[in-house]
Amino acid sequence: MGEIVQNRKIIEANVVFCMYKNIDLFKDYGNKLDIFKSFELEESQFYYSIGLNLVKQGFKVLDEVALESYFTDKPSSKEIYLEYGGWNIIKEMINIVELKNFEKYYDDLTKYNIIKELESKGFDIKNVPLNTMNSSQLYDYYDYLINDIFVKSNTENKIETLEITDEYLESRYNGEGLGASIGSSSPRLNYDIGGLRTRNVVIVGGSSGAGKSSFSFEAMIIPLVKQGIGTGIISNEQDAHQFRDILLTAVLVNQFKYYKVTRKKLQSGNLSTEDKVVIKKAQSIINEKYAPYITFVKMFNYNIEETNKVIKKLSREGISHILYDTMKAEDSMNANFSGQMVEVSKTLFTLADKLDICIIWTQQASLHSLNSRYLSMINLAGSKQVSEVAAQVIMLRPVWDDEYTNEKYDVTPYNYKKGENGYVKDENKHTVKELFELDKDQPRNILIFLAKNRFGEADKVFTYLQNALYNTWKETGFANVSHITRN
Repeated sequence: MGEIVQNRKIIEANVVFCMYKNIDLFKDYGNKLDIFKSFELEESQFYYSIGLNLVKQGFKVLDEVALESYFTDKPSSKEIYLEYGGWNIIKEMINIVELKNFEKYYDDLTKYNIIKELESKGFDIKNVPLNTMNSSQLYDYYDYLINDIFVKSNTENKIETLEITDEYLESRYNGEGLGASIGSSSPRLNYDIGGLRTRNVVIVGGSSGAGKSSFSFEAMIIPLVKQGIGTGIISNEQDAHQFRDILLTAVLVNQFKYYKVTRKKLQSGNLSTEDKVVIKKAQSIINEKYAPYITFVKMFNYNIEETNKVIKKLSREGISHILYDTMKAEDSMNANFSGQMVEVSKTLFTLADKLDICIIWTQQASLHSLNSRYLSMINLAGSKQVSEVAAQVIMLRPVWDDEYTNEKYDVTPYNYKKGENGYVKDENKHTVKELFELDKDQPRNILIFLAKNRFGEADKVFTYLQNALYNTWKETGFANVSHITRN
């Protein structure tokens, strides 16, 4: 360290007197240098502060006349100036330093200031080859050491080879590569996405009123609940009673084939004695087989920190699949709305990955997508970048009038033909398609777009029949949708 202390005086002098030689350096580096933090020696602090003050006063050259003028009303400072050697020492140093070497002088000063700071923080620098490094290399050296330590010890990162281990094979033999099945509601969709995997996020997007929440609840959450899988619902729009309405009417229809109680009728209170009898039966089933596996949380703001706390709490309670309805930025009026949405999506994905859970979130479609026939990731509100973290992106909208059979943009719904030994193949070994017609008289025919699928084929479109009165969803087949925008 003795060498460092000895070099310090030379380094500081080189920097200061180069600045005396060319005062533009005060303007270029004045905001980077601090009198007391950048310079350790009193002589350097003294000369630098004087030069800086003279430049601020408008002097164009720092010569003997300028300094004498400066000390006119500063006798104590002039005394120190004379003790240090007066103008002669300054003139001598100005002649010695080379302006073309200033960047090197400045980098040396920066390096030694970094060394000083490292020592103050307890770093051992005895074995660091300081003489062969500039300040950037010194930074890179310590940055590498720190990153190497944290990458190896940080549980958020896992580094391994791609060796085919027995453990890996066992996981594949046991079907652990698949997620929780939603096949009871959506056999075709479930086959393509391979279930809802933990450590991933799924986005369900669509315009307001398209059915995002009811689809996510009925076609994704309820199939999990039927398997005894713990689920959570975090809602910042609908309250618990609205989800109870959806659940109760769906159970009345699916379990009891009872169609006399719609969601609207349930909410109005205009119920008959017969209605109440069947409702009590449904209540018993829900409280025994559904409610124990669903935890509902109502949130009153879009604060991602609060959302994090709730998700972590649900995860600690053994919940593996969470529906977040609806994902939004904290401030939709903020100019950086898209950036906020991207950051929120990254945060939610990190949570899903760390907690080994699946997060399904609903998200508004962008306004410009209202007339888009074929929905994709670019139709999500905020930014397409939001979808980058998702394992699957599902978009939905109703079938429009000009898309039914024999209309201009007929979506030609179809299924694959089944025979006694499975699907029927043609002479080219392609699965044979069977066309069917969507019933215009049914309440709502819905198109579900698999816009992204990290675990299989994407760009598929499924047809569903939704009865919004009871919130029942039935997957009916596939569709071919035009990419031509609706006028």
